[in-house]
Amino acid sequence: MSLSVKEAINKAFEYAKEFYDAKGTPNLKLEGVETLEEKDKEHWLITLGYDTSEFIYRESGYSLFPNVEKEKKREYKNFLINKENGELIWMKRG
Repeated sequence: MSLSVKEAINKAFEYAKEFYDAKGTPNLKLEGVETLEEKDKEHWLITLGYDTSEFIYRESGYSLFPNVEKEKKREYKNFLINKENGELIWMKRG
């Protein structure tokens, strides 16, 4: 029986929580889902993103005094999950 996309997403969140504590992955969200074939097996590639403690500063507007917006920098993790059994094949930085 093949793992559905919802089950694969839930597995990715479970793996993220297993490897990192809640403080290490604030604002953990789904960022992307793909299906991949590797070594004649089908897998789900799930990308999760979370806020870091670093900030990004962006200027907006075209005046002499542009607005400076501050937002948290995000990190991404990719999880390759076997479609047949839900096993984690690998996890890497996105």
